[in-house]
Amino acid sequence: MQIDERFLTVHPATAAWWKRRSSCESCRHLKLREGHEGEGVMRCTAVRVDQRASRDLLGAYCIDVRDEAGPCGPLALMWEGKE
Repeated sequence: MQIDERFLTVHPATAAWWKRRSSCESCRHLKLREGHEGEGVMRCTAVRVDQRASRDLLGAYCIDVRDEAGPCGPLALMWEGKE
């Protein structure tokens, strides 16, 4: 049985997020939330999202904010250092 080598590499969007993630972790807008099964979810509090099921306004997912079309983008335009 041969292994299809397409499954041995990560998706390009995943590789891009892995490179961008460290700057998100050092940004003052980062808010870690508990997600599905206790998994940590990175939220950007600079970009608010109205969650009708929740009582508070949550930040958008960092991965979406840092996407090519996101308001922060790959260059971390909204990044601010933690104090």
